[in-house]
Amino acid sequence: MKNGKKRTITDILFAVLVVIVLGILGYKFLRSDFLRFNIVKQQFKNEYGIALTEGSIGIGDKSFLAKTEDGFSIVGKCDWIGNIQTETYINYYYADETVEIVENEIGACFDDCIIIADYSHTATDDIDFKSIHSFDEYLSVYEEHYGGPWLPNMVVLLRETEDIDHVREALEILDNSEYRAAVVFYRVPDDFYDAHVTNGIYCYARTSSPFMEKLLEDHYGLLMDILDRKYHACGSISPLGMKIDVDGELVAI
Repeated sequence: MKNGKKRTITDILFAVLVVIVLGILGYKFLRSDFLRFNIVKQQFKNEYGIALTEGSIGIGDKSFLAKTEDGFSIVGKCDWIGNIQTETYINYYYADETVEIVENEIGACFDDCIIIADYSHTATDDIDFKSIHSFDEYLSVYEEHYGGPWLPNMVVLLRETEDIDHVREALEILDNSEYRAAVVFYRVPDDFYDAHVTNGIYCYARTSSPFMEKLLEDHYGLLMDILDRKYHACGSISPLGMKIDVDGELVAI
């Protein structure tokens, strides 16, 4: 009888120990980067139809970093299990429509131009996940955040033969436009320009992705100079004012 009681107590203690161990392992699994990242991946697939190829989730601040198959870097915040709270992919998602706004404003000024939404310097602003359902809503978030109808930074590529007076005309149009944006104009060699046309580049991201790999392969130096603002611009507009190239120097207009 006593041996039976001892076995029962031992069995109970063993069962409790198993439950505790399984509980600890389950908790660690729920809090694991692996599970959280896969939950994040599934949400991006459901919302945007995109696949994330790599990334990690910081445990301390509940932030995540990921990449799309096109090589765009995404940052954001999530809760302890991986439910997305904020993310930056929405900026890439609407990049072509953002470019279209500027193109409609100044495209007619030039014989030929390529307008690019430039996300190379920052991860851009993260926005509440699933809070935006249209491009108009996206613009309204920027307007609320910046206190006016601001757009992301833009780069305008022109052929080397482009008349500088066309740049001046475009700057004046932008200065009087409903939308505000920091826009930098560059006259570039034809092969660099044509590489953008061939690859359909309308958005810059500092990454060696399929989206930009042709540029990085053949024109790495020039591209990096433009991204780092080391290549001589032929015009610019920002909150600091407008400048245009005069004899190799940017001067205020």
